[in-house]
Amino acid sequence: MNERRLPPTGTPHRAMSPNDYILIYVNHIDISAPSGAGINEREMIRALLRAYGSRVRYVGPSPRYDVGLPSDKMIIWPWRRSIFYQVVFELWLMTTLFKLYLRYGRRMILFVRPAPTSVAAPLFSALFRVTLVTKFAGLPFRHVMRKAWIPLPIRWLMLSFLRWHARASKLMFVVTEPVGRSVQTRYGVPPERIVH
Repeated sequence: MNERRLPPTGTPHRAMSPNDYILIYVNHIDISAPSGAGINEREMIRALLRAYGSRVRYVGPSPRYDVGLPSDKMIIWPWRRSIFYQVVFELWLMTTLFKLYLRYGRRMILFVRPAPTSVAAPLFSALFRVTLVTKFAGLPFRHVMRKAWIPLPIRWLMLSFLRWHARASKLMFVVTEPVGRSVQTRYGVPPERIVH
């Protein structure tokens, strides 16, 4: 497999070539879902594997169905959904990222599709000075505000988590130019850090 070079991001403690980096792709959804985000995420992971091969690791919840991805590149959380799902997942994710850090150090690049409840990735990035890259597949802040059944203070807290992801990211990938403009306006992300 011809593997592309990863961009030389971050400020590592020693000089490294782009081929030294390990891309850790993190999401919070079931990638085996038959439509919508499930399809998007499966294709994203396959594209990363085609481009970067052995330097990619996927970290996320256990798919309900086999998705035909190489098991040696996947670090799966087997716990099924419950009322404490997000809290326990974030604790598991923080522990998993630390284990990866012990192996790869600051060679890691965290590439995250964040959930409105996710804090582990930007926190880990800040604590260990690991490069964070974020992907917004839509307008998550609009999705959060439409959840009228969630108390407004909690919705504002969720929006603050999304803002933290956006501002902590060295680079942001967005699906369309309008989403990029919204991220820039709402979160104050400089345009040079937004790719669509």
